[in-house]
Amino acid sequence: MTDGKNILSLEKVERNRFERNTIHQAFCELRFPTLPDLANVVPRPLLKQISRDFPHHEENVGLKIGITDRDMEQVQHPAHMFFSVDRTWKTWIRTSSLGVETTAYVDFEDFLLRVRKILDSAQPSLDTDFFTRVGLRYINVLPAEIDDIGEWVNNSLVGPLANGPLNGAQRCWSEVRGATELGTYTFRYGLVGVEGTGQRYVMDADFAVESVEWANTLSYLRRLNELNYYLYSWAIGPRTRQYLGTATKKGA
Repeated sequence: MTDGKNILSLEKVERNRFERNTIHQAFCELRFPTLPDLANVVPRPLLKQISRDFPHHEENVGLKIGITDRDMEQVQHPAHMFFSVDRTWKTWIRTSSLGVETTAYVDFEDFLLRVRKILDSAQPSLDTDFFTRVGLRYINVLPAEIDDIGEWVNNSLVGPLANGPLNGAQRCWSEVRGATELGTYTFRYGLVGVEGTGQRYVMDADFAVESVEWANTLSYLRRLNELNYYLYSWAIGPRTRQYLGTATKKGA
C-alpha cells in the first residue's frame, strides 16, 4: 500500500465486455517462498489434479514472453510446464512460483476460473499460507500497421510517431514503473517485432501486489484486473475502440 502520493492516477471508467479484444497473451504469476524440491519433482497429488485440464507435461523447457534485442519473443525460463490439449493454455510450477498463461483469452471471469482451479489443486502441496507477490500481466497487440498507428493509441503516447518528426520509425520501446494504490506496475509500450506477426504496436502492462494471504488472492486479482483495464482504456485511441466492437456492461 502507499500513502496516496505519487501513485498511478487513472480514471475509473465503467468496465465493459466487448465483441473482440487485443490481448495477445495473458499471465497470472503467484510467487511463494522457495521450495527447492519442486525443481526435481511435482508432488503427485498436484500433478494428478493439474493433468485433468493440462495433460501435456514438459520439464524444464519453460518459456516466457520478453522484450529482447531481437524484439518480442519467447525466452527460456526453466519450469515444469503443463499444456492444455490445444496448447493455448499453460500452467507452470517453479521452485518459487506457479501461474497460468494463455494465448486464447476470452474474458477475465474465464481466466480467473482457471486460476482458481490451479490454486485449489496446489494448496495441499505448497507449504505456505501466503504469496510473496501476486501479478497480473496483459500483452496487447494492436492490429495496426506501423505507418498507420494514429488514432489507434492515445496521442499522449504515440504523438511523435503518428504525426510528428518520428513518423516512420521502425522501432520504439518505452518503459514506465511506479506505484499504485495496491502495489506496483510496469507499463511497456511501443513498436516492436511480434514473433509470427511482424512489426506491431504493443502495450505490455504488469500490475502486482506483495504479501497476499492465500485466501485473499482472487479478490486481489480482481482489483489488479480493474487497474489494468483502466490503464488500457486510457492508452488506446478511437480506432482501437471501434475495433473492439459493441460494448456490454459486465454481468449483463
